[in-house]
Amino acid sequence: MYLKEFDVETWMTNHEQNCQYNLADTCVSDMSIHELESLIHKDLMSDLMHMRMDYGPITGSDCLKDAILSLYKTGTRDNIAVAHGAINANEHVMDTLLNKGDHVIALTPSYEQFYSYPASIGCEYDLVELNEDNNWEPVIDDFKKLIKPET
Repeated sequence: MYLKEFDVETWMTNHEQNCQYNLADTCVSDMSIHELESLIHKDLMSDLMHMRMDYGPITGSDCLKDAILSLYKTGTRDNIAVAHGAINANEHVMDTLLNKGDHVIALTPSYEQFYSYPASIGCEYDLVELNEDNNWEPVIDDFKKLIKPET
């Protein structure tokens, strides 16, 4: 598999630490345990001192899945797949759904991974250009023009 350089990530690596205001980042700022403790008004260190530092369940902990499920009205632990972040989760979905020779339609501007990763596994792709004049909303006819039997 060939992975093309991820241009947006390269740009961010080169610039995100050298600016006064970072409007391009998709992540929250990191914080120390002490900062987190003061935010939630709880002593975390005593809990952390007793925590086992093992690999954990390969499918994700039941405690984490239950916390995620508490945000929804329906669902079970079997409906939750845990990943190490959105990039990893996106790859799992694309690896499950896509095969070499498939055709993908992706939006631009958007996250480059949605077309560069499929290209790396042998998929063809077309981009639907979002337009500021249309409030960055996609137009269904733009998709219809690009649909192929392999899409």
